[in-house]
Amino acid sequence: FLDDVDRWLSVLSRHGMSVMLVLFDACWRPDLENARPIPGVHNSAWVQCPTHDVLRAFGEGRADARERLQGYVTVDGSSLASLLGAASQ
Repeated sequence: FLDDVDRWLSVLSRHGMSVMLVLFDACWRPDLENARPIPGVHNSAWVQCPTHDVLRAFGEGRADARERLQGYVTVDGSSLASLLGAASQ
């Protein structure tokens, strides 16, 4: 995954473009399994991440939810350095 992100950032950089990566997005269609696109509605198959169930479990202090969310945002130092290097080129 990080290799794909690194390549993507390199392509954007070559074209003078920048991007902001969004790790969590809780502002669209919450908790829809297998969301189908709605014709004529931009990003209509975009679903909330993390789901309300995961957020609720995290709020209750459940370790499984904390580990799941932590996995989204934890990268080792060399991977992070690679991503930041590609973004600044």
